[in-house]
Amino acid sequence: ADTPVLSDRTATLVRERSLQLEGAPPLTTISRVAATNDYVYVGQQGEQEIFMYTADGAFVKTVGRLGSGPGEFRELARFGVLGDTLWAIDWGTRRVTRFATDGAVLHDMAFEQIVVGDDPAVSPYYLLPETMMADGSVLGRGGTTARLLADGTVKNAPIMRFSVKGNRSDTLGWHDNQNYGLMPRSKDGREFYWTQPVATNTFAVYDGAHGKVCVVHRDRLAREQSSTIGLTCLGTTGDTVWQRAIAYDPVPIPAHVGDSLRDSRVRPLRLRFSADEVDAALYIPTHWPPVNDALAGADGSIWLRGPALDGSATYVVVSATGHTTTRVTLPETQRVLWAARSTAWVQELDADDVPTLTRFSIQPALPR
Repeated sequence: ADTPVLSDRTATLVRERSLQLEGAPPLTTISRVAATNDYVYVGQQGEQEIFMYTADGAFVKTVGRLGSGPGEFRELARFGVLGDTLWAIDWGTRRVTRFATDGAVLHDMAFEQIVVGDDPAVSPYYLLPETMMADGSVLGRGGTTARLLADGTVKNAPIMRFSVKGNRSDTLGWHDNQNYGLMPRSKDGREFYWTQPVATNTFAVYDGAHGKVCVVHRDRLAREQSSTIGLTCLGTTGDTVWQRAIAYDPVPIPAHVGDSLRDSRVRPLRLRFSADEVDAALYIPTHWPPVNDALAGADGSIWLRGPALDGSATYVVVSATGHTTTRVTLPETQRVLWAARSTAWVQELDADDVPTLTRFSIQPALPR
């Protein structure tokens, strides 16, 4: 890995225009954004359709709907753009759909239920596709069940590439789930799975457009007393394309904040478990994790979002070649949902947590 470096270069986001509300479905919980020069595609949590806008922000139509027919979804999980194709992954029907960028259905294809391991009868994993690649194959991860996570059977998740037809499956690497799940157990054997109030587990960022998966190791402060973020970029054959150690300044979690985080888990579970049982499963680190979210940029970059502190959060932007190029600091109510070299689409929350999606220009533009 390179010597840890934190770039001093900063960029500013300059507001251009927001999506227009007239004639459009209300935006409530934006989950995903994809964009081209002509269109912007917006997904919402729990919605089985994609909202389509012009690049100038005018609403065009919805793409897809609830159902199992061509172009319909049961559990729309991911979507994105590859060239002149809008792709969508439906975990409910286990199907990949390709649309023209104007929303017309081009092709539906079911993907097989693939398990990881030599014996499908005992494999703890099933496949969850995350992104499409230009050659038609898919990058994804091995999902599992809450019970297997809760009883400690599964501690790691495989990173995988597979064909849509399911006749090829390659494990590219692994990431661990340490300090992600909160799994209290009662004396009478009852168990439950929830998330920790502050997760520090390793996770992966899937970039199908550029044929890579970047694994973010954000637990080094607790594990190694090292104030660096580990970032490993894997290619589609499992080879390491590059590996970096990115420096950051550790920020302690104040005692009163730790107490509040503890209460956020103890109180909702008090009817199921005692405070001691929750405490035994609870993990609150001494410092804030250096990354709490990450985004694969359309230009091959990776945007790492730090914790929201004092009303703002800072993104460290890592180039396609693994160099920390830029920092961008935004109010904590703003979150980058799509980015390229000179443009970012940003969700902004108002005082009632109602979102607006706004296009910003990045100045200066990110290096190539």
